[in-house]
Amino acid sequence: MSKVYTWPISCSLCLSLTSKFSYDPSMKKLRKQPLLTLTLLLSALSLSSQSVQAGRNGPDRNDEVPRIQLRDAYECSDLQVENTVDWLKGQEEVNKLDQLIGPPRHQGSVGWCFSYTARDLLHYQTQIAPEIGMIAKDYYTGFVGSITGFLSSNEGGYTYNNLKRTYKNGICEEGFLNKYATPENVEQVECVRPKISIKRFGSPKKHLNPHKGRAHALFSKLDQYLAQNQMVAIAYNANGLYKDKYRDDNFFTKYQANHASSIVGRYFDHQAKKCRYVIRNSWGTRYNYALSGPQREGYHTITEEDLSISMAEIAVFK
Repeated sequence: MSKVYTWPISCSLCLSLTSKFSYDPSMKKLRKQPLLTLTLLLSALSLSSQSVQAGRNGPDRNDEVPRIQLRDAYECSDLQVENTVDWLKGQEEVNKLDQLIGPPRHQGSVGWCFSYTARDLLHYQTQIAPEIGMIAKDYYTGFVGSITGFLSSNEGGYTYNNLKRTYKNGICEEGFLNKYATPENVEQVECVRPKISIKRFGSPKKHLNPHKGRAHALFSKLDQYLAQNQMVAIAYNANGLYKDKYRDDNFFTKYQANHASSIVGRYFDHQAKKCRYVIRNSWGTRYNYALSGPQREGYHTITEEDLSISMAEIAVFK
């Protein structure tokens, strides 16, 4: 049976795999393996780690983190990677971040948003353009990634774990992959020249949101990274980005991190009187996002309260 996709695909963490994918019958032979029960158990634990971490204290203990106090203009001054905020506001014509790492790429129907996000962070920090296919392979040949790949036909994953694997293995520079990578062949692709070590450029770090629906506990760390001109990977609920789903299916109350993108700025929207974060996504430059704030050529904004409800973790490479 062939796989069934939605587009653009939500792809990051647990991903509601059963609703998005059907499995190749040839994989059924693996069910006879004696360690299958253990494998599925480990997989369930791995794929739901964000939900477990975020909800480990139980929903009745969320009061350990006070409800979000919305910031005013003084508390939400501009923070930006390169000139992303100024460009989004129309104050500058050229997006300097795009000049450095290219415009947002289009993942299409392939569930590699976490690898596209990892690629952007690595490219910006190292100024070496990585092959997206090798970044994905690094993930699916790791322990957690191999289990994820078994259940999801090599789609879906975690940005932080992908950064860790590429940090260990090195970057395959763009243009030196032996074939175009797809979920079906990603485990067979090879770099035709030696990989480049990136350990001198930094290392991956992550911060989990331990309180379900109150990710503003991470905002001080997020803002600190932005002030240091760092792109920040996020795992969050992307359902509200679709035109036909905005404020449907409980986007702002349902905690389900199903997508990865990067945050590249923060500013105060004086018209709406809201603090907004700027997100660089992997759905190309023409997608028309449902969120009400400004958007431009693959970048969109999300208010601090919506981000607090929907975000599960942040990660950086620095």
